[in-house]
Amino acid sequence: MNGITYNTMIPEPVRTELIEKQLPVLAKQDGTTEEEALNHHFLGKQWIKSLLEPSEIGATVVFLASEGAVAITGGI
Repeated sequence: MNGITYNTMIPEPVRTELIEKQLPVLAKQDGTTEEEALNHHFLGKQWIKSLLEPSEIGATVVFLASEGAVAITGGI
């Protein structure tokens, strides 16, 4: 190979302004709390049961682009 490290990230769910605005609306629509709406609409089928912060994604991308990630060769 040419010494190129290639990794792909598809992070979700991420704490964004859009999700923050949707939660109260979804909770009201469902007759639930915002936490229940979050679990039902965004976290229910996810491996990670919390919203990711944008800074967490940035830190992961920096790591994956580093020499420290040279042994990462696959994903789920």
